[in-house]
Amino acid sequence: MKNYTRVKVKNDKYMQDWVKCWNTWFIIEVYNDGNYEVEFSNPETWIDYAQTVIKWEDLEEVSDNE
Repeated sequence: MKNYTRVKVKNDKYMQDWVKCWNTWFIIEVYNDGNYEVEFSNPETWIDYAQTVIKWEDLEEVSDNE
């Protein structure tokens, strides 16, 4: 996956960062260790509510149709 890939979180490991299972948004940074920084925004207001580093195995790419 690369920057600006739309992804969803596959589990609740990141609840401490206000990120719940199946929240969807975009990768904003790709790290060499296989982790991704993902930014989450409210889809109605576009206000960011979370930005956190997530392991690759906890993410799933989302198609444009979802």
